[in-house]
Amino acid sequence: GNACWLLGKTGASCQEACQDAGMQLRLQEKTTSPPDSALEEADWPALFGKPHVPHIVAAMSGNTPSLGIQHPWAPFECLVPEESRFHLAARWLDQDPTWSYPLCALACPCAPMETQTIQGILEAIPMWPSAV
Repeated sequence: GNACWLLGKTGASCQEACQDAGMQLRLQEKTTSPPDSALEEADWPALFGKPHVPHIVAAMSGNTPSLGIQHPWAPFECLVPEESRFHLAARWLDQDPTWSYPLCALACPCAPMETQTIQGILEAIPMWPSAV
């Protein structure tokens, strides 16, 4: 379904990320079945679709990121900011709103609360930290 994809804080769940932005989590339907173990990295885009992490990072930083792409293993895309890499989402897994992993900044599908205005939503979206 339609969602505004946000990048949560490292170690936060998608439920927390959406709440921090004044939004609610909008879980996505399972879209694939587990891949064949012989699947090659070159086949990932066709099977798993375009990832959200590079687009979110580019929108937040103003730069096209150079990120390593790794195999899917969790229900949400997982950015490991300190290592400039991310894992694709394992879209065959159920999306647990409270799932998190200490190294991961998750790409989360959020939606406005019913009473929110667009201006309020935009003001609540966290900004990418500026370079020091």
